Amino acid sequence: MMRGLPSSDLLDAARHARRRGEWERAEQAYLAHLRNAWNDAEVLAEYGDVCLQRGHAQAACWYLHRAATLRPAAAAGHLRLAYAQLRDRNLAEALASFNAILAASPDEAHALNGLGLCHLFADEPAKAAATFERAVAIAPSEVQILVNGAEARLKAGDSAGALAWIEQAVRHESRPMVMIHARYLRENGQHAQALALLDALPPQERARPATIFEYASCLRESGRNAEAIDRLATLARIAPESAEFHEEMGRCLAAPAVAQQRHAHWLRAAHMLLDAHKLGRARILLERLLEEDGAHAQAWTLLGIVHLVAVRNEPAQDAFRRAIAADASAWQAYWQLGHALEQHNRIPEARQVIDDAMRLRTGAPADEDDFQLHLVACRLARREGRLDRAQAELDALSTFRLSDTSQLLTTFERARLLDRLERPADAMDAYIDGNAQAQRMWLAVQPGPNRYLAEVEELHDLVRGGWLENWPAPLEANAPAEPDPVFVVGFPRSGTTLLEQILDGNTHAQVLKEEATAAGMRKIVDALPDRYPRAIRHLDAIDLDFLRGVYFQAVAACCRRDRARLLIDKMPLQMNRAALIQRVFPRARWVFLTRHPADVVLSCFQQNFTPNMAMTNFYSLDDTVRLYLRTMELWDAFRSQLHLSVHALSYERLIADPVAETRDVCDFLGLPWQAEQLLFAERARTGIRIATPSYEQVSQPLNPRAIGRWERYRAWLEPYLPQLQPWIERYG
Repeated sequence: MMRGLPSSDLLDAARHARRRGEWERAEQAYLAHLRNAWNDAEVLAEYGDVCLQRGHAQAACWYLHRAATLRPAAAAGHLRLAYAQLRDRNLAEALASFNAILAASPDEAHALNGLGLCHLFADEPAKAAATFERAVAIAPSEVQILVNGAEARLKAGDSAGALAWIEQAVRHESRPMVMIHARYLRENGQHAQALALLDALPPQERARPATIFEYASCLRESGRNAEAIDRLATLARIAPESAEFHEEMGRCLAAPAVAQQRHAHWLRAAHMLLDAHKLGRARILLERLLEEDGAHAQAWTLLGIVHLVAVRNEPAQDAFRRAIAADASAWQAYWQLGHALEQHNRIPEARQVIDDAMRLRTGAPADEDDFQLHLVACRLARREGRLDRAQAELDALSTFRLSDTSQLLTTFERARLLDRLERPADAMDAYIDGNAQAQRMWLAVQPGPNRYLAEVEELHDLVRGGWLENWPAPLEANAPAEPDPVFVVGFPRSGTTLLEQILDGNTHAQVLKEEATAAGMRKIVDALPDRYPRAIRHLDAIDLDFLRGVYFQAVAACCRRDRARLLIDKMPLQMNRAALIQRVFPRARWVFLTRHPADVVLSCFQQNFTPNMAMTNFYSLDDTVRLYLRTMELWDAFRSQLHLSVHALSYERLIADPVAETRDVCDFLGLPWQAEQLLFAERARTGIRIATPSYEQVSQPLNPRAIGRWERYRAWLEPYLPQLQPWIERYG
């Protein structure tokens, strides 16, 4: 409806909605205006502010960056951009932006405030405090600067200085500052004054959970623990429990006689922090608990899980072993350790751990720990070739009352065992059952159409309509920080993980392993007036420079970049985003893995992938074949019409002659070939965990067992062979 309005009316409507706080309506009107005014710097900046209000910090950064680039002399625009970068937690960019502003205007207090926040977020409180001191000297009545500076002084260990700045802020804005003032009085040891401030609040303010929590903390720090516990009990009755509540309750239960209760609260807090993915806080709390009780098996086990989630594998395994040493019946630690070792392909060690647990657990009740022990034991027996033992473990699992998740794991494990037992009909029945279970679970939390498939279909429609014809000439970024990456792609189960492991053994390469590096670029383009993917064609040099930055920020978030090594980005289905990637990285090279289509389709259907919008297209052979065909057709169009630089590598040829094939890949990438690259099986057994279903296969020497595996399941694949035949002729 808004697209039909004159541009001036659209802008009036946008600004009116913005003043009224009607953010969604403002967004629609601004985007409609910007479709025909993409270089209107003033409106770009206004819409960037709307994005910030709606919580879209990365999109805000883009719009404000474009506005600032178009109007380099507008200092206010650069300041807004810097704060948007800070909101997006892009500290490096924000730091550079604030410093650039201060180079031109050293007395810009709000830029100093932003710079101080950068130092504060980077855990540099002394630098932050010094920066805020400069800002306060320029703007002594700016309450927010005073509050931020107080936080920096407090973290730097200067509680008296922090309180002085808070009291200066109170003189300018007293009522909203009561809670903050009380907290800083408490931090400075002035508990009576803090309590007096809280007591003076109106009854409704005193009844707020935040006030009760602050009051309890103040009572505890002044030695009145029993009263603090009473206050916290009141809080528990009126508000949901939180990690902060349990952490504070543990602090209040300070006496040695109640250590068990204290530790129970801290353990509960750590569980809640783990669920919220606040891993650092959970680790610190558990380490504090273990300082008091180094034999607390539950704490060691939970610490091991925290390390696992943070991909700190050796510390995780050490924590599980400490839990077992502290308590021989720490069953969760046994199966977590066994599972972690199996995932790392350390099969003999895993077997020893699980056998020890099974021997000790004889006669124990069948519960979740028992289920997990048998599940790991079953998987180990299958991998060891002890199929009778694996079947016995599966039979034991059938006696459990299983949750939906446990049932799903059991069904897929049964299917894999039946496959090893050369019983394809029974295995296929189990795979069908497992996929049906997985689909029901997915649809229960994600009902509605599949957005990934819809995106692929939209790209097909555009390509059919001539979208790629007369594609804009490549635009080089302004002084790129580093060369374009290499992208390793292929339909899932085509051998991309095998190639990833081989290339990872080259000392001149740095390989990213299925990190969503392009997702941020796609999200940004989707914030354009024409949305993703239509907007890709219209990206100009300003946009492309920004998108390169977004990509490399994503890279920096998942690894410590070594620019002396070639960056290789492996993500199989990134091939469906080749148009965007090529526009941003016109000199990118691509390594495309191929494999017999029937083997690929079968293998995708038979995996219990972590569900997402892409992987949930593998719940039936119909859907798997459809996505395969649509992906290959789309890739073929991208590859030919965008003139991508592609090296195609056949999985079957790689297995048959790994030296020649990997030499060819290295030649294409300009890398020296190294014989150590082919020692991937040894690295898979000693390196970091491989987070794809291929972790079992890449721990073994190259072998042809997976080639032609589809023939055993021909009866199920036969109806799809005519559709796959063109691709079988190319890749089979």
